[in-house]
Amino acid sequence: MVRELYENAVRGIDTRQSLSALRSAVKDDAHMNDLFELVEDDIESMKHFLDSDDAKVRKNAALLMGELDMSDFTQALVDGYKKESQLFVRSAYLEALKGYDIEEYLPYFKECMDELSRTEITPENRKHVDEEMKALTELVISCEGIKRHKFKGFGRLDGEVEGILITNRLNMDVTKAQLEEDGVKVLPFKGGVRFAADNIPFLGSVRTYSDVLFVIPGCTACAFEPETAAKTLAESGLVKLLNRLHMGEKNRPFYFRVELKSTLEMEKKGKFVRRFSGELERQSRRTLINSASDYEIELRLIENKEHKLNMLLKLYTIEDERFSYFKKHIAASIKPVKAELLVEHGYAMDYLDDIYACPKCRDTGYVNGKMCSCLKALYNAEVTRELGTLLKNSDECFEKFDLSLYGSARESMEIVFDTCREYAQSFSDRSMNLLFQGGTGLGKTFLSACIARVVAENGHSVCYDTASSALEAFETKKFSRDIQTAENAAVKVERMLDCELMILDDLGTEMPTPMAVSALYTLINTRLVNGRKTVISTNLTDAELLKRYNAQICSRLEGEFTKLPFFGSDIRLLKKEI
Repeated sequence: MVRELYENAVRGIDTRQSLSALRSAVKDDAHMNDLFELVEDDIESMKHFLDSDDAKVRKNAALLMGELDMSDFTQALVDGYKKESQLFVRSAYLEALKGYDIEEYLPYFKECMDELSRTEITPENRKHVDEEMKALTELVISCEGIKRHKFKGFGRLDGEVEGILITNRLNMDVTKAQLEEDGVKVLPFKGGVRFAADNIPFLGSVRTYSDVLFVIPGCTACAFEPETAAKTLAESGLVKLLNRLHMGEKNRPFYFRVELKSTLEMEKKGKFVRRFSGELERQSRRTLINSASDYEIELRLIENKEHKLNMLLKLYTIEDERFSYFKKHIAASIKPVKAELLVEHGYAMDYLDDIYACPKCRDTGYVNGKMCSCLKALYNAEVTRELGTLLKNSDECFEKFDLSLYGSARESMEIVFDTCREYAQSFSDRSMNLLFQGGTGLGKTFLSACIARVVAENGHSVCYDTASSALEAFETKKFSRDIQTAENAAVKVERMLDCELMILDDLGTEMPTPMAVSALYTLINTRLVNGRKTVISTNLTDAELLKRYNAQICSRLEGEFTKLPFFGSDIRLLKKEI
């Protein structure tokens, strides 16, 4: 496949489409190796694509060169960027160069950044200028890193600062009392303990808070719009506050990341953050520079009840050493003195020995590489909890499935019901994959939950999730700027890919983005390859599935899944009428 696509591109046969298809194909390492071998013997043909009259050919070729990571392309990519006139293509050259040694070109790229910062922004060019500036910034940072600021410490500051100590409700009063004892001014606030002080040594001594956020002077709640938020921050006392709290050059830029706490969908969040970051760089005249991977500060944007934004500051320049005493004062072992002390005080020699809740696995969860019964029980409880969260009722079981509600469709639904019950009771690695199809309110979710419960109770690992939530995890894993959030999503993705039974409910209700389609293919194909079983429910017909998803997904649903059509009228409405 790779050879055919490459040869077509070189021969001028559907060049744009062929290069685009190659970009998709090389996501597979084996296909990447195939392309590398072809290009290695034909370097000039690949370079020639950068001279094409078709801007999209140039863009796809540049990005492919970036994927190939061959030093022979460095100069060609730099030259291509220099002469590229199409704004939407320029960032592609920079993205491609990220893996290359560009130190000798660094002065040139810095000049480009200065020139770009003076470019007049219009609604038409805003997106592409932001993309180019972001790519230039990342390219420069990857080469020379960032020059970090040093926090002044916890001594006296040049004036009063306000902040919030984030703490749970149990520790809130304790934290407040400790601050007041230290003479710190405590201000009213519901979500933590707000303080005002010109001397903040308590940040290093109070151990009951989880995080500290600083109030930005002159920054009031503003409209939930990226440009407005950026302008508000740029005109606030943010930069002045940062300079007060840090030592070093006053004109050196601060590198930031953005954390948006909002009810917006993931895709809209990402769009908001990108527009906000680009605008803030411009409004601050690049005294604040967005850097997703290497940063000194976090701008915490929080949507309030009035759909406005509150903005706070988090400093990664502060070293949290509140719990370093653990390492200094807790002995590595008490074995040399344990026996003597126990005997002296009349205790048995094994008094301090570990007592395990499960002696079989010693609380590890596994015996000889197999899941212990204790972990299976915990897993079953977790599945039940998840189902109770996802579904309106927490007691879905086969015994409560009412076939009388289906009227003339009862006979057909009896077959569906029996198939599901038998599937759950006899589930194994030889079971089939199921595709539930039918309109809204026909019991697809209910029977999915029944299957999940029984399979989990029989000791098998089960994941149950809606399509929108499951596929969003793939996106969060890949794009989230919060390390902890990304790690949590990665754990969820790994679990979905590896569990014995994955139940994906309401396929078709997720946002139909390219990322979602790609994630769905990965989920289905990976599980098929590994012999893992999947149950999918959807309201979509075959024709609607084919229209919404690509041929690869639909062919697997058609060839590897057993379809169970659901019949009847919406039983939710019928229950209301009864």
